[in-house]
Amino acid sequence: MPLFEYYCRKCKKDFEVLHLAGRETKAACPSCSSTDIIQKVSVFSAHSAAPSGSSVGPANPGCRGCPNAGGACGLDG
Repeated sequence: MPLFEYYCRKCKKDFEVLHLAGRETKAACPSCSSTDIIQKVSVFSAHSAAPSGSSVGPANPGCRGCPNAGGACGLDG
């Protein structure tokens, strides 16, 4: 479910909207209900299943550079 960031031109506030997959959602400012909004360029975040504090990738000597995992296979050697 993507989270989009917006800026309201009317009240000049930033806000976020979670868009559910398969449902068309029209965004409106939660502060003033205005639809005069601009979608901001934002970055995404990903969650890894790797244990906390583990290091995978080319800098980790235990990583074998799995070709199907982009070098982040999570193997400890």
